[in-house]
Amino acid sequence: MGKSLGAAAGRPRHFRLHLAASSPAVFRGRLRRFDRFVRRAIEAHSPKTRLISLDPEPRREIDRLCDEVIRERLETVDLDLFDHLEAGDILFIDGSHRCFMDSDVTVAFLDILPRLAPGVIVHFHDIFLPYDYPAAWGERYYSEQYLLACFLLAETKLFRILFPNWFIGRDAELTAVLDPLFTRPEMQGVEPRGGSFWLEIN
Repeated sequence: MGKSLGAAAGRPRHFRLHLAASSPAVFRGRLRRFDRFVRRAIEAHSPKTRLISLDPEPRREIDRLCDEVIRERLETVDLDLFDHLEAGDILFIDGSHRCFMDSDVTVAFLDILPRLAPGVIVHFHDIFLPYDYPAAWGERYYSEQYLLACFLLAETKLFRILFPNWFIGRDAELTAVLDPLFTRPEMQGVEPRGGSFWLEIN
């Protein structure tokens, strides 16, 4: 059975399509309404999947939804944890979104991504590339997507792009391809647009 990690420093997040296509364990943080949908989907369709939270300050409901909880910051956790990830596993990251010395974002990009096994799927939340962050978010001082943009501009061979959600949601032709998916009964209540960025490690 594979495993996946989703690291968070306590921000809510959305989860989309890849969970149904894989049977990973997902390490991630705070759960919301859609996360309960994911939990039910795991139980019904992929019982070997494990949902694991790495979050120092999660909401109360997370403990009953996750198979394992780790109450540490990404910056301090033993990075050997990520060496157990295999092809098809999902690393779901929704942290501080700020790149500073020894921040979770810096650790994710410089220490974790390079050590991941080929085929691991990685999700970053609140990524609006190729556009900037929303102007209303100016005082949040988010910088994570700028680091991701540097990797993309350098044409890194570290990963390949799977699903740049924000970009696709603003392109009529690409959106039309996905629209039928969101009319399916099991997708009711799922927001079809969002600011997530999915990639796969080469």
